[in-house]
Amino acid sequence: QLEVNGLNGTIADVDLTIDITHTFDSDLIVFLIAPSGTRVELFTEVGDDGENFINTTLDDQAAQSIITGSAPFTGTFRPEGILADLNGEDPNGLWQLEISDTFFADEDTLNSWSLTIVTDQPSPAEPFTVTDADGNYAFTGLPQGTFTVREVLPPGSGQTFPGPGPLLLPGFHQVTI
Repeated sequence: QLEVNGLNGTIADVDLTIDITHTFDSDLIVFLIAPSGTRVELFTEVGDDGENFINTTLDDQAAQSIITGSAPFTGTFRPEGILADLNGEDPNGLWQLEISDTFFADEDTLNSWSLTIVTDQPSPAEPFTVTDADGNYAFTGLPQGTFTVREVLPPGSGQTFPGPGPLLLPGFHQVTI
């Protein structure tokens, strides 16, 4: 499962990258399940008696279909289903990768998986401000809460004095409004 939070707008494009070690790829059936419950078939029993999916990206815009690919699957392939079926949905929530092995004697490991989600509305820009000549700064229009303030130094300059409050990491401070 993969939790996605904080994205604005609705899905405009989704790509998925997987890394699976498996001794007989054609035993696998793999679906992506969106937070809404929409299921997209990524592939079913592909690769004949080949082994492994190594950083395999599934993308509707790929030139080659996963059906015509061969193991070890490395690179970018079109899935059997259509990831664009997710377009217009809310990207936030719990995503699931469902993997079924039709022959249980094989050894297999899901090493990793990740999503690349593009929405139709960009996330808001990070608020910023510039210090005055004495190093003072102020943010306006922020709601009450705790924020992490990051110091970004201009090229060729360096920090000469840590600011007030606990130093989290070089250039980071926590501020409560």
